[in-house]
Amino acid sequence: MPEAVQQPWKPLPFDEAIKFFRSKVPVTAEEAAKLEGQAAERAFVVGGLAKMDMVSDVLTALQKAIENGTTIDQFRKDIRGVLDAKGWTGPNNWRVQTIFRTNVQSAYQAGKWAQLKEAGDNLDVVVYDAVGDGRTRPSHLVMDGKAFAKSDAIWNTWWPPNGFNCRCTVRLMSAAEARARGLKVESGAGILRGEQVSVGPGRDQVISPDPGFGGNVGKDFFGGLVAAVKSTDKAFTPNEGLRGPKDFGLPESIAKLPASSKFPYPADQLLPAGVSAAEAEAAARARLGMTADQKSIVTADVMGDPFLVPDWQISKIAGTKGRERWAVVAIDVAASPTEVWLVRGKNLAGTDVERKIYIKVFEPDPAHTTKGAIAVAEAEHGVWKELSVYPTKGSSLNDNRRGDLLYTKKEE
Repeated sequence: MPEAVQQPWKPLPFDEAIKFFRSKVPVTAEEAAKLEGQAAERAFVVGGLAKMDMVSDVLTALQKAIENGTTIDQFRKDIRGVLDAKGWTGPNNWRVQTIFRTNVQSAYQAGKWAQLKEAGDNLDVVVYDAVGDGRTRPSHLVMDGKAFAKSDAIWNTWWPPNGFNCRCTVRLMSAAEARARGLKVESGAGILRGEQVSVGPGRDQVISPDPGFGGNVGKDFFGGLVAAVKSTDKAFTPNEGLRGPKDFGLPESIAKLPASSKFPYPADQLLPAGVSAAEAEAAARARLGMTADQKSIVTADVMGDPFLVPDWQISKIAGTKGRERWAVVAIDVAASPTEVWLVRGKNLAGTDVERKIYIKVFEPDPAHTTKGAIAVAEAEHGVWKELSVYPTKGSSLNDNRRGDLLYTKKEE
């Protein structure tokens, strides 16, 4: 039988893939080197690129390819500056194909996972689908045609892509359709335990995804990145000589802030006094639409940029004495702030990093029983890192107003 003809790569955009890729966070190769396990695959990183502007150029070009269905040839044109600067032409052209295929495939397969979740009980079975030509890896070929329940733990490890340039996908169907097709729904427990399977006549071996993969890009894409950002908690020193409110013509005291810049005191949104940490965390998760086992959720800040809320940040707020009542209110700080500042500085390793500082100023409550409040959230690489909530005072406001002013609340 002649070898299957390789069809041209022609991505077809769909909403779930586009939404997924827009939420990716660019990370430099130097930063990725500090991530453990699969973290480098969870962040958007291009090996060999140390400058964030180059990483961002590639990310933008890939997003264009996914949203518009452009080809790999157009992708090469869109990152011509990066290719010329790095010499990724001629014999090194393989890098471009790997970057393109692996990232576009990741977005599409994350979109498949989103479709599966949205389908609810209408889709019960997932079938692994390998290309099956001469370039298909033996371990991936063994999985071809295997059907598993969508709840099977196999999909925590074997959801495509399962290697660089992996072209595998999955087919989603109902249990009735699987029966009609004569498919047997198996258990993935044996494969996950490391039991040997047949990979050819007289050849048995343990199969697993390629090194660096072995996860589910749709289920917890940011898992490693979130852990890495948490590990450098508070390890940030702002640069000297940063600009402040005077430089942007802003009043320096809370008293002089216009009423349009402030928010009503959220007395009706605060959780009741005496609320437990577990109750506060559950309330915040419910507000965000997070399930009990979900590790993170991507929301958007006031400028439409990705703002990722990790589970440990919610637990931290809910478990901190004095902040637990603010757990539900705090998650809205980035979406509706008074001001947003971009602060440049260095992390513990001395690497240049940028943080967004979201400041939200609340008026005193109508009964005048409580002073106003300020909530300050900090995000690095789009991941929420820090939150402070305290009564208003002049210094507490200006201590956080430094860097470049990105946003100010306008009168509605």
